[in-house]
Amino acid sequence: MTSRLNILLVDDELIERGSLSLLLEQEGYNVTAVENAPTALAKLEEEQFDIVLTDILMSGMTGMDLLREIKERNMALEVILITAYGNIPNAVKAIKAGAFGYVQKNTPDTDEELTLTIRRAAERLRLIRENETLKTALNHRDRFSRLIGRSNQMQEIYDLIDTVADSKAGILIQGETGTGKDLVARAIHEKSSRAKGPFVKTNCAGVPKELLESEMFGHVKGAFTSAIRDKIGRFEAAHTGTMFLDDIDTFPMELQAKLLRVLQEQEFERVGSTETIKVDVRIIAASNQDLQELITEGLFRADLFYRLNVVPIQLPALKERPGDIIVLANHFLQKFNAENKKDISGFTDDALRMLEKYHWPGNVRQLENVVERAVILERDSYITQERLMLFQPQPVAAPQPSVANSGSLKDEIKSTEKDVIFAALERNRWQRQKTAEELGINRVTLYNKMKKYGLTDG
Repeated sequence: MTSRLNILLVDDELIERGSLSLLLEQEGYNVTAVENAPTALAKLEEEQFDIVLTDILMSGMTGMDLLREIKERNMALEVILITAYGNIPNAVKAIKAGAFGYVQKNTPDTDEELTLTIRRAAERLRLIRENETLKTALNHRDRFSRLIGRSNQMQEIYDLIDTVADSKAGILIQGETGTGKDLVARAIHEKSSRAKGPFVKTNCAGVPKELLESEMFGHVKGAFTSAIRDKIGRFEAAHTGTMFLDDIDTFPMELQAKLLRVLQEQEFERVGSTETIKVDVRIIAASNQDLQELITEGLFRADLFYRLNVVPIQLPALKERPGDIIVLANHFLQKFNAENKKDISGFTDDALRMLEKYHWPGNVRQLENVVERAVILERDSYITQERLMLFQPQPVAAPQPSVANSGSLKDEIKSTEKDVIFAALERNRWQRQKTAEELGINRVTLYNKMKKYGLTDG
């Protein structure tokens, strides 16, 4: 028997425990032996077992008592009873109580009968678990549009996308950088009746503030010095489709009223024009910032937030859905195998353990980059732990507030935030892009906070 099933052996006789343990280990099983039923129950709470093999006649709690307790707790394992005093009525009683088998000790056929019974129990367990896996696979989708993941968190998001795809309600997707907010927006578009229309993505933090109005709403010839011809904006380009506004928290305050009007009335004017343009656009926004905090600070309109946030979708960080890490890693392995004409079979056990234990501050995007690099560098059939090149950063001590200068909670939070930002700027030699990436915020948000706290490198 090559299967490495875990068996819990319960027998109050030392010699019997030793003899049965040796027999089962020779058959290839992992065996844990204990001397009584209460100890067995404690072990079952601490460790995972597949089969319990227990003597019936034991002082105190008997094997039958242990069987009933296991069944009452609904533990997903098989119980086999053994006894030196076997008889048919007791065997029938044991089977009715839920035992898988009943084996008599000290007969010429005991060893053979016991090993055969365990093999049958193992086969039954295998069939049950395969069936459960099949049911789970049927009920859980590994992927949805371009999204990958079969965790319960992702299943809820898939269901929510299905529900809201054809609605006209505003949708605000929130989550850390790298969690896949743009993929969720695309999935909503592709599942909607607008799927044949354009999907226009705008990274609000990536467009210079002075160009954003023209970029979004268009302009007419002569509206400003460089406006040598009419230009349609992105909202016109997205007509009959979907506009995805990423990093909406960086959208300038002076333009938010104009954006709100598009949301409410589906109309606007190009820069330099008085002609009202009507559009049919579904708007989806995303942010990795707390917009309600920005409202409190006067950096975001409350009415715009409520219009965007009719249906909020919160994406979990990768560390919050660890069961998806290997699913995603294997997906990226196949993707980059194809792109780089490689034929890497998978990851070593050590590499898989490292992937599962890593904290993933950059979320799915970081995992994708790590796997791509490993595929490019790996020369063997399996990606090793060394190829992943993952290192847990040393924890940075949080700034300690001064008791003498303590004030309101809000003041203390602001003081701590200022200290954290200043320390990050110092570590990155005041390079804003690197600092923003370390802090998990975008460059524009960092700049606004630097202005707020008076942080300059001069």
